Amino acid sequence: GSAQGTREQVALGGYLKKYELNHAVAGLIPRGLTNRSNWCFVNSILQALLACPPFYNLFKGLPNVVGLQPGGGVSRTPMLDAVVEFVNEFKPLEAMNKNQRKDRGRRREDIQVDNAFEPNYVYNVLVASKSWKVEEGRQEDAEELLSHLLNVLDEEMRSLIKLTQSTAGIQGNQNEAQVSGEWQEINSKGKSCITRRVMDQSTTTRTPIQALCSGLTRSSVIAENCETSATLQPFFTLQLDIQSPDVNNLQEVLLTNFTSEVLEGYRNPRSGQLADASKTLSLEDLPPVLILHLKRMVYDGHTEQKVMKEIEFPVDLVISRDILSMNCKTKYTSKQRQYKLFAVVYHNGREATKGHYVTDIYHTGYSGWLRCDDNLVRLATEEEVVSPVPHATPYILFYRQRETMGGPGAGDKTKHFINF
Repeated sequence: GSAQGTREQVALGGYLKKYELNHAVAGLIPRGLTNRSNWCFVNSILQALLACPPFYNLFKGLPNVVGLQPGGGVSRTPMLDAVVEFVNEFKPLEAMNKNQRKDRGRRREDIQVDNAFEPNYVYNVLVASKSWKVEEGRQEDAEELLSHLLNVLDEEMRSLIKLTQSTAGIQGNQNEAQVSGEWQEINSKGKSCITRRVMDQSTTTRTPIQALCSGLTRSSVIAENCETSATLQPFFTLQLDIQSPDVNNLQEVLLTNFTSEVLEGYRNPRSGQLADASKTLSLEDLPPVLILHLKRMVYDGHTEQKVMKEIEFPVDLVISRDILSMNCKTKYTSKQRQYKLFAVVYHNGREATKGHYVTDIYHTGYSGWLRCDDNLVRLATEEEVVSPVPHATPYILFYRQRETMGGPGAGDKTKHFINF
């Protein structure tokens, strides 16, 4: 039995290695998620990811192996299995009863919602996880959960892709060692710069999860008008500090987080001389799905406090050229810098360690916003999404690159609002 399992895993690894993101929208019948034990931090993230068409399409396309692997072995990809099982709980809107669709008595405001269910197989994988401790009944941070989920899915996919590379033998390992570490980079002015990439073996094994939402920041030291060193740091969620009194909206938050700071006592590695220098953070790589984390939970040295301030955010976001790295300013067209909001996770309540998570999602099938509050799903207005009530603070913002939303079968052209 185990050999057959390995053959399947190698085949799955080969599929993931060649996989190209599919941005076609999938209108699904919404379902609430039952919460019996403080799992709203998980439910809110699952609803947001489900509302991301390329995420849904990726996992819907994988084989749905419920329960144990063939031969009774323990799965080497438990999180991936759980997410596949989760997306398969949802039916497409086309599956609606024909009579329901023709019922003239129903109002446009009525949406069909399937029965709520408990994705306990996802909770079980989290409780069993060794890298991030979750206890049933204890509220956790939704952003930490999201980062954990994406990292584990990334690792599991990489382990499957590596099965296909092990047949290539030792040569692959030699190549891998050369990729990480430092290298000389020549900038547009012909000056060289030492660049480090903070990454492990994942540089050679790009997974569909990375292709979906992994971006890259560039931390540069600039001395005497020349970049002397740079560090490239990948991210799944872009961490944004919102504590500055000058920031009230998302554009200001982005500009403030990507500013320069003066470095005191810096010696230029080329000349060994003291030099005026600054450190700059910029965006090097823009992912198709950009996840922004407004850092509301902060330690004051003793306890975790919540930053309650209002931050305005747009449905249509343009990433300013000012925060792109030098390499990147000409790499992206203006259209590639345009993003559209498709999900918002809110943290309700004044305390960092308590409170309740709710998610608003843009539902492509109904061409409108839905509010997902555990087992309850209802229509929401765009106004409710961008202007939440005082205690509901936007915490994680999910955006899709506009460019991925055009074309046949992708984006808003495939609206099929039901003719009631």
